[in-house]
Amino acid sequence: MILIGIGSKARQGKDIVASVWKEAIPELKKYSFAEEIKLYCRDHHDQLLPEWQRHHQTKHMPFFKEDSIYNYPAILQWYGKWAQDKDENVWIRKVAEKLAADSPPIAAITDVRYILEAQFVRANGGFMVEVLRKNPAGSRYIDPTRDPFHPTETGLDDYTFDYTITARSGDLVSLKTKALGVLKNIVSSCANVDGDTNDYIVF
Repeated sequence: MILIGIGSKARQGKDIVASVWKEAIPELKKYSFAEEIKLYCRDHHDQLLPEWQRHHQTKHMPFFKEDSIYNYPAILQWYGKWAQDKDENVWIRKVAEKLAADSPPIAAITDVRYILEAQFVRANGGFMVEVLRKNPAGSRYIDPTRDPFHPTETGLDDYTFDYTITARSGDLVSLKTKALGVLKNIVSSCANVDGDTNDYIVF
């Protein structure tokens, strides 16, 4: 199996890249650490909301962002980090279990944000790809709805990726072209490599 991790900051184009790859290789299966957190937060929202408010000493509702699973990114950040502090592999383990059960020929984890997550990808023979969105003036785009200093936004700032895909906001043609070029390189490099396994290293 070919495993690819996509990082790292919010709203850089990671999901677009994964969708381009899926169009090129329909057998590719997408996975997400955040989706595991979203599913938990959705199912436990009534419990987590007052806990988030107490933690932040506020009675206000967190920022609402329309999402197919869960609509409160601030709670996702807070609870995901809190759960990870108690068990650093909690979300990695859930994705590893799905990878082992599905055993797809090629898989993309669309939201690698932490060193441990990147190490999981590399430990299982995978590749790390950075997607970097730039503003029209050339500076890096930062999602204004996220805390720019939160560990999910800074966890891979000093990490060395195998590939970097850079495109300016709105330049989907360049983003898609570069994404396909990276995918071609990765698939070509794995063409003669054996060693598929259903036992994923988590640490």
